[in-house]
Amino acid sequence: MILKTEADTVHYYNIKTFQLVKVTKTQNKGLDYTENDYMIVTLTQSGDTQRGIYLYGKPVSSSTMIQNKSHYVETGFLFTLEENVCYVVTATFVVWGCTWVNDRWEVRLVGRYYGSDYDRPAAIHVYERVVYMVTKYGFVLREIAETKNFHRVFNYSIPQHKGACKWVLFHKYDVAVAVKTKNRRVSICYDRETNHMRLECPNMSCATEHGHVVFLGFRSGRIIICLTNKTLKKGSRPERTLRVQDFDNTIKDPKILAIDVFEDKLSHHLFVATKDRVLQLHIKYPPKIARLFA
Repeated sequence: MILKTEADTVHYYNIKTFQLVKVTKTQNKGLDYTENDYMIVTLTQSGDTQRGIYLYGKPVSSSTMIQNKSHYVETGFLFTLEENVCYVVTATFVVWGCTWVNDRWEVRLVGRYYGSDYDRPAAIHVYERVVYMVTKYGFVLREIAETKNFHRVFNYSIPQHKGACKWVLFHKYDVAVAVKTKNRRVSICYDRETNHMRLECPNMSCATEHGHVVFLGFRSGRIIICLTNKTLKKGSRPERTLRVQDFDNTIKDPKILAIDVFEDKLSHHLFVATKDRVLQLHIKYPPKIARLFA
């Protein structure tokens, strides 16, 4: 498990033994930090508004940031990491594909979105090697490889009074969107004509897709688990609801900042980060299912 703290240090833990493996310092203060076996990506900000994205390629998977070759994308403000490729969106809505291969960086133009800053991209996602984005007001954009631009597929048409403030894309172009409403219940909307699903989530703070499961995190400490294939077929309610306070009642601020999933044998480890805690929830298969794989 990789954990970045406010002190700009990165802690590496063994998931099964909980032992601290190593601690490293980051080279710059970041608004966001992501790492995999190929690279480290940090979103930084200088001044009030100027943002940029640093990418550090790894010679080997255990490399630290200081040992790595860097690449900087000026004005980059949005990114998604897929294996050894990081897709970065700049302030002019140009999308670059930055690939770490053979111990060097290869950068290619994915495309450009000719939109306005009023309705800028709010989330980026890759599905079957095609890049999708969604804008602040709900337009879904699809990469057109031949013309190097992005085409509007459709509009989710979220009413402005709902104040959509955070978007997360999953599957092809299904979305979870944080909305402002007094109703605490997650609203599941399925459009059969376009075959897409929209989850309207009051006070959602983060979301993570894992296979056919979407984990939604909320400011209140709730975690909602949705089985997307089941929801699409039956229009059912979310599969399960958890609260971090039920596992640790000493948490001062229950707002969920991030959720990650690690697959183990016949079980999953769910890591949930709040401002001052990281919880691990071990989710096991029911005995009757586990016996089938024993």
